[in-house]
Amino acid sequence: PYCEQASVVLDILRITLKKNKVAIFTGVTDIHLSVKKNNKFIVESSVGKKEYDSVILACGSKAGMKNATTEGYDYAKEFGHRIIPLLPALVQVRCKEDIFPSIAGVRCRAKVSLYLERDFIACDEGELQLTDYGISGIPVFQISRIIAKELKAKRNISVIIDFIPGMTDIEWGNFVADRIATYHGFTLEEFMIGLLHKKIGLMLLKKYGLKPGDILDGSNREPLALVCNTMKKFVVTPQEVNNFEHAQVCSGGVDYTELTDCLESVYQPGLFICGEMVDVDGKCGGYNLQWAWTSGYIAGIFAAK
Repeated sequence: PYCEQASVVLDILRITLKKNKVAIFTGVTDIHLSVKKNNKFIVESSVGKKEYDSVILACGSKAGMKNATTEGYDYAKEFGHRIIPLLPALVQVRCKEDIFPSIAGVRCRAKVSLYLERDFIACDEGELQLTDYGISGIPVFQISRIIAKELKAKRNISVIIDFIPGMTDIEWGNFVADRIATYHGFTLEEFMIGLLHKKIGLMLLKKYGLKPGDILDGSNREPLALVCNTMKKFVVTPQEVNNFEHAQVCSGGVDYTELTDCLESVYQPGLFICGEMVDVDGKCGGYNLQWAWTSGYIAGIFAAK
């Protein structure tokens, strides 16, 4: 039998620390880190002055924290490390368009593609979440780090949402043509049933000057075809990403090239840096947790040696 609760993992770590008689200090403030000529570390703080052979910086990042500090980065800079600018990653995206309050709360499968001008950059597919200010959900999170960097560089980017990812453009075009012929004489609201979420359908009809109660006939076939085309190519404009408090991780941090394979500083022997403090971040799916555990293990093993 086994248990997957995070609290169990934490309890096992605490038991292991207790078994190995590891000293733990909590609530420590006023920390100052310095090094003697013999590469011994001196840590001065609210609990006194202590000397160590090695130190691991594992202070985390600003992601998901209220009143977050950057002390870890400050310590790294004191030893000559370059800090790559921090940006929120795995985070929601705010968009310029004013249509979002009308479709807020919708969750649907979609493909999101990021473009710089007309050049494709990245894409992902999964459950899209629409908010009153923009887009969210796993596929948005996956490309949000790139969006944050492009926005910081003040580049013109756009996101194209495909609400019908299961069909190619040709397949969708043939389907729409058949459906328009089949639903001739029905209302546009009836035509839209089952194609996608009702909120999105009503928003798109309004966008092209159509009303749900309009009868499908020769006078509105063309604008209705535009509505259907937009279902596969709905363009939104990212304005900003949400702040660090909403982000699951950060991009940026201590330059990885300034660490050895053992995660030891190339500038200061005995100083190790791991976890989110390093400029390493991955997509959703446990990759960031894996990096935290693996880098912490590596730093711990070699610091102990």
